[in-house]
Amino acid sequence: MAALLAVVLNLRGSPWIEALALGLGLCLPYALVCGSSYYMARAMPLKSVRLLQVLTSLVGASALAGALWVSAANSLSLLLPAVTGGRLIAQLWLLYGLGVAYFVLSLVYHYLILAMEETRRVEVREQEARVLTREAELRALKFQVNPHFLFNSLNAIAALTMAEPEQARRMCQLLSSFLRTSLRLGDRDAVTLKEELGLVRSYLDIELVRFSDRLTVEQTLAENCLDLKVPPLLLQPLIENAVKHGIGTLPDGGTITLAVARESDRLRLSVENPLDPDEPARPGSGRGLQIVEERLGAFYGQEARMVIDKNQQRFRVELIIPI
Repeated sequence: MAALLAVVLNLRGSPWIEALALGLGLCLPYALVCGSSYYMARAMPLKSVRLLQVLTSLVGASALAGALWVSAANSLSLLLPAVTGGRLIAQLWLLYGLGVAYFVLSLVYHYLILAMEETRRVEVREQEARVLTREAELRALKFQVNPHFLFNSLNAIAALTMAEPEQARRMCQLLSSFLRTSLRLGDRDAVTLKEELGLVRSYLDIELVRFSDRLTVEQTLAENCLDLKVPPLLLQPLIENAVKHGIGTLPDGGTITLAVARESDRLRLSVENPLDPDEPARPGSGRGLQIVEERLGAFYGQEARMVIDKNQQRFRVELIIPI
């Protein structure tokens, strides 16, 4: 600002040294006046419903700031007549225009700064809202999984109560143990894969009571994956789906294959089961898989995916999640 004023004064006849000295002498104090525009911008936002009143106040403040600068220039001319040579008095209208322009530019600058700060605050609030929404979705989906498993297990116990009371009693104990563990781990945002596999084992213990030798399980587990973090109750719905829609439909049962592998920065979890090609689709089929897919989306966003491979005799679902 001082340099621009010095150029203008030089073009009007002032020597360079004198023009620079006068420019600095006037602009340094005036910078404090322009600095006050920040507080005006904060006190009178342009989004105000009283926009006309705000604009009128800003125009008045700009005119007053220009008048203050002219007054300062006039005082400097009176105090230092030998230095200014009356040149400032001759340029009062020019100085007034420059003073108003500088103050307006300062207002525009501070409004832009405040707008950027508000934009950042909005972005932070939106990010916090997205995080809270994601956490709420995860909690809601967790509560969907627990009743889904519980109802199926209670139905199985009811079926065993009259025919095999000892097995029903043992199944109640296993179910109680599973629910205690699942509720404890379900309160956490993530569990280790080892803990998740422990829950799967507890679930399979319950189902082995029902199916006896009709159900076998083959596992291929990579040791370097066991300490990785995954959402709780992620695999159990897949195993339940394999039992209900696979093993449960076959008179001779079959084998569920569970595989865990690590490939670079991805963890692959797969569950495969045999199918009865003549078995019609059951009501509610696929709800457990849908819950798992929703939880993957809530936990990992677009970085995770579910791949389903189905033919007449086999059903395979694979989860691919980032590490």
